[in-house]
Amino acid sequence: MSKKAFDKIRIELLIQSVDQLNRILNINKKYKSYIENRIYTLTNFLYIKMQNKLLDKVQEENAANKMNKLFKGNQNDYYVSMKEEDSHQIEMNKIQRKKVFLSGSEDEEERLPTPIIKQEENKQIQVYQNTEKRSSDILDEVPTQENIDGLNGISQFELSPLNIQTGKKKSKTKKNKTKKKKVKHQALPFNWNTYKFLLHYPLQHLKLTILVNVLIVLSAVAQMLLPWILGRLIDAITKNVEQAHNQGTNDETNKDIQNNVIDEELHSTLSKQFLYVLAAYTILSLIRAFANQIWQEQIYNDMREDVLKSFLSFDLTFFHTYRNGEIISRMTNDLQSAKSAVSGNIILLIRNCCLTIFNIIILFALSWKVTLAILAPMPIYTVLATLHTKLAKKFEKLGQEYQAKLTTLADEIVSGVVTVKSFCTEQFEIKKFHKQLDLNIKLAQKRGVNNGCYQASTALFTQLGSLIVLWYGGKLAMNNSAELSAGDLTTIILYSLQLSSSSSDISESFAKIVSATGAFEGVLDMLKWESLVKEAPDAIEHITPTGEIQFKKVVFSYPNSQVQVLKGISLKITKGEYVAFVGPSGSGKSTIMHLLERFYDPQSGSIYFDDMNIKQFKLKALRKAIGLVSQDPVLFEGTIETNIIYGTENYTKDDFEWATKAAGVWQFVSDKFKFPHGFDTFVGEHGYTLSGGQKQRIVIARALLKRPKILIFDEATSALDAESEFQVQSAIDELIQKGSKNITVLVIAHRLSTIVNCNRIIVLQNGVVAEQGTHQELLNNPDGIYRQLVERQISGRIDSKDNDGDSEAQ
Repeated sequence: MSKKAFDKIRIELLIQSVDQLNRILNINKKYKSYIENRIYTLTNFLYIKMQNKLLDKVQEENAANKMNKLFKGNQNDYYVSMKEEDSHQIEMNKIQRKKVFLSGSEDEEERLPTPIIKQEENKQIQVYQNTEKRSSDILDEVPTQENIDGLNGISQFELSPLNIQTGKKKSKTKKNKTKKKKVKHQALPFNWNTYKFLLHYPLQHLKLTILVNVLIVLSAVAQMLLPWILGRLIDAITKNVEQAHNQGTNDETNKDIQNNVIDEELHSTLSKQFLYVLAAYTILSLIRAFANQIWQEQIYNDMREDVLKSFLSFDLTFFHTYRNGEIISRMTNDLQSAKSAVSGNIILLIRNCCLTIFNIIILFALSWKVTLAILAPMPIYTVLATLHTKLAKKFEKLGQEYQAKLTTLADEIVSGVVTVKSFCTEQFEIKKFHKQLDLNIKLAQKRGVNNGCYQASTALFTQLGSLIVLWYGGKLAMNNSAELSAGDLTTIILYSLQLSSSSSDISESFAKIVSATGAFEGVLDMLKWESLVKEAPDAIEHITPTGEIQFKKVVFSYPNSQVQVLKGISLKITKGEYVAFVGPSGSGKSTIMHLLERFYDPQSGSIYFDDMNIKQFKLKALRKAIGLVSQDPVLFEGTIETNIIYGTENYTKDDFEWATKAAGVWQFVSDKFKFPHGFDTFVGEHGYTLSGGQKQRIVIARALLKRPKILIFDEATSALDAESEFQVQSAIDELIQKGSKNITVLVIAHRLSTIVNCNRIIVLQNGVVAEQGTHQELLNNPDGIYRQLVERQISGRIDSKDNDGDSEAQ
């Protein structure tokens, strides 16, 4: 083999390697940085090789044209020149203005990988070649972690030889990244804006909020009075005992004094005061707990209701963006944490703040020296509490994310339990679930270390405070100057214990509030969702459409997708017309139905009901005028009747009877042997007690009870067996024959035998109307798409009959 042929084969293999890496990257994003780096090294070597081998083989005129085709731009914008030396190093060529000419056969050009160049506004892209190693060595080199980290900030496929940045540029990027990390660490642990949003819930119940807070203050005052009274009682006892000993005689008089040294009246008064205050504290605490429980539940209910309202007001894109398990977890676990932030823990925080303030005031009144000694370690304790709070918020947010993933996994397993059992993947699902549980355990270990260190430090400072009081306070009490009495010392000890407890509880409550606020940030991110489908301020609330529909140059692509599902569709459907939409999967049939109900809005073009743009109507009014029967019937927990009247507020007994008979529900419910409770029969979760055909007919009855002007069947029989499909299709045909003048019926069908009686069949392909007409008109076109679909289905049924000995009933 010649060297030229060998080089050609090598270039071809390099191109295939790049294409293969591109496909891997599209499938698996896990090793994105590594794969992008490999693409870079391969394409870099490829361009160098092509340049060195093909540089002088074509004239300038042909090369310029091929550059335009390769780079899809002006060739004068790109300059590069490379030189490979014997020392196995590639240095940057000083001639930056020399043009690169590429040659080869026309087939070779089309196979060349086209580099994606990032164009910056008003800036000319500068070309660097920072290749200090031989390109053959680069091919075999696995990128280091440093290189991978450096590539993370670069757009996908931006790493072509024409986009390589110098080492200096990389250094600058790295510096910027370090700076960003520094800013991140400076972030405050408490998000006031989030908490301010939560605070409007307690303010909605202002009277109850005020009552709970007044009870908190009163119970705190009562609690503070107890040590004071106890100290005065001890002072009264010790004072009289001391007087008796000072008189120091052995006669009968002194014995009488010693036996009656305590002033019975003072003792009795202080004892009664202590009991009264204790009783008041107990009663206030009882009332506070009762009111607080009601208050918390009202706040929690308001939060759940508001979040559910917000979620239901979003368009379908929201529910396609977030998984079901994540949404459920946010509505339960996260809101439970948020409730404690604005009710339970805030109550404890207010109560402990009151206790702390009262404690410090009384301690200063008793002895400012002892108080300062007690407060001396507080700065250290505050630093530890702040660190604990910051870590607690971080762990709480991670915990809520892990919980959301666990809920999602559990939801997937339970929803797909039949598939799990069918494929015998129980152990696989258990391992997957256990893997997520391991993350929770590791997080719990970190939480345990954080909480353990904090609780240990709290206990240390509490005992240290007690030691300070006993040592320094006792020293002052035993001093001849009698700066402190025994009662004062007892009171100080009790208040110092209360101060230690309340201050540690303040930190703990604040940490929980911060953690709960962090958990609610996930919910808040969801609540910030902006729906693409919005009502006009002057939207019409009550509409009475006749059933005429018109699409005018409608272009639509789903959010986060560049693929146009509908490409300028225009069509008109008259009142009472029976129209079917057919076509391959992905041609836009169901999309048209979604646009009719304004689940989405088109990027351009308009949809009209009776010459009025559907954006002029309220969403509720628009959807009330449309009855939708989808492929998968959805039944809710309840009876057959509650599922039929679902969403219909005003209806008569005659309306109910007409809808159930027209849909074929009346007939099977009348069987008292199978349905002894008739329409009061419970359907179970998702209607598991009913057959597929029965569920579908209940859904049809639900749609008919609305008395819609437009009735949509979105592959309503595709998931049914032959018998159920025949029953449902018979109900649909009978309905159309009886009410065809009043209802416009739109049908999406894959089984073409179900639409032969339609007034018109519209065939969609690649987002456009390929052909339309009656069943017979479309069959008469030998090259038509519809005829091909029919022949394909007929051929499939014949094959099925030959192979299985059975034919699908039509």
